[in-house]
Parts: sequence; C-alpha cells; structure tokens
Amino acid sequence: MIIGVAGYSGAGKSTFSKSLAEIIRGEVVDGDAVWMSTFYENHEVCCKIMGEGFFGKPHGTVDTEYLCRRAYKKLRRIVHPLVNARFEEKVAEITGRGSIAIIDWCFLPEIDIVNACDVKILIEAATAVRHNRLAARKNIHGAKMKIARKRDRGLRPVLQKYEPTITIQNSEDTDIGIVSRNVAKILHST
Repeated sequence: MIIGVAGYSGAGKSTFSKSLAEIIRGEVVDGDAVWMSTFYENHEVCCKIMGEGFFGKPHGTVDTEYLCRRAYKKLRRIVHPLVNARFEEKVAEITGRGSIAIIDWCFLPEIDIVNACDVKILIEAATAVRHNRLAARKNIHGAKMKIARKRDRGLRPVLQKYEPTITIQNSEDTDIGIVSRNVAKILHST
C-alpha cells in the first residue's frame, strides 16, 4: 500500500506521517529529503540552470532565497522527473519488504507517483497556525517568512489539483495521535 500525504509547509504533514507510520508499521519517505538529495546529486545540471549561487551556502546546502528569486518553475520541470524516479525506487524498496510506504511531500501532486497512491491525504491548517509553527520550529521570521508566503502562493495551484481521499483539519488543538489512530482504523477497514 502507498499513502500520499500533502499540504502546505507547517500544516503537520511530517508529524502526521510519522505518527501514522508508527501505528500501521509503515515507513515514511521524506519528500524534502528526496528533493534535496536529488539536487545535490545533480549539482552540475542545477548550477547550469540556476547559476553557481544556487549552492552558495555552507556545507553545500541549497540557498532557498536564491532559488525563489530564480526560475524555479523551469528547474522543477527538469528535476521533478528525477525526484519521481527516486520516489519510485524508495517506494519499491519499502513495499518490496511488505511494508506500507507513506510519501510526505508538499509537491506530491506534481509528480507521477501520486497516481500510484492508494490513499491520498491532505493536511490543512490555517495560515496563521502554519506560519506560527514555522516560526517556532524553523526560526522563520521577517524576510524568511516572506519566502514562506511566496512558497504558499506557489503551492496553491499544486494543492488545488490534488484529489485527497481524506482531508484532515489540523488546528492548534488537534491531537495528531488521535487523528492518526482514526485514519489507521479507516485504512484497516478497507
């Protein structure tokens, strides 16, 4: 079984995915980690498209401000097929072991593996709640919050084409453990 989890940054995708994985003995595929490792492994192609400043931060991390200022859509068209192939490999490893794969990524609706998902879950949270979570978790404030808002705008059309089987409203007082257990019950009953 393959479960897709999508939603805006700070909505609670990762928290939900990890909680659900514990309950159903699944394995989470972290979309951000897959995306970033794909960039690192394709360093030359990314720099050719985006310029040398793309990997300008220490330790070879992607400079997200630089990324947002440049032709992000063009880069996505080139890199997302590579990301999709990586997801397919990881999901095949997990399901090959007889485990359930849970794909956790905000851009999931943009890649082909979304069509292989048996269950698609959308995690939603109010903008203020999400931004408060980002500020607390990733110390995002000021100029970095502007980037988060810009990413939200870019994600809106992506998430609008997502057709979830289950939608979860994750407010400040949602107990994600209870929600995960309820979703697990639904999955076991099907």
